[in-house]
Amino acid sequence: MKKILLLFILLSSMLFSLNVEAREYSNENSSRGIYVNLKSNLYYQDRQVIGETKNNFTLFPSTVKVRLTLYMSYQYEADFSNMTFMTSNHTEDLDMGNSISVCANGINNTYWYFDVYCVIDGNKVNNYYYRAYIDQYGNFSLM
Repeated sequence: MKKILLLFILLSSMLFSLNVEAREYSNENSSRGIYVNLKSNLYYQDRQVIGETKNNFTLFPSTVKVRLTLYMSYQYEADFSNMTFMTSNHTEDLDMGNSISVCANGINNTYWYFDVYCVIDGNKVNNYYYRAYIDQYGNFSLM
């Protein structure tokens, strides 16, 4: 059984590619579901800062709670609690194939913090973040 599961995980990880702006999280220790694959991304499009998380794959049923929060400041802050809250979104169960996102108007010369908090089957399994900067010319870069 473990060999089959390992083979399946290996094959499924080949199917989901990562890009520079994305982070992928996989959980193999869920109490109900055997495997959950989430992909998060922070990007800038049409003067909008967008943070998104997608449930790429779930093997057997799992409850995947996700909370996304977006913060902004005009100067670099090491602690997001010193930044301005922009928006938040959450779901009690992010089903396979579905995504959740947050969006705010991008402003030149600003710093952004995107927080992703995930709970799978009642266990906190991941909390990660992105930092980004929009320069004076409107160029967006991850930090």
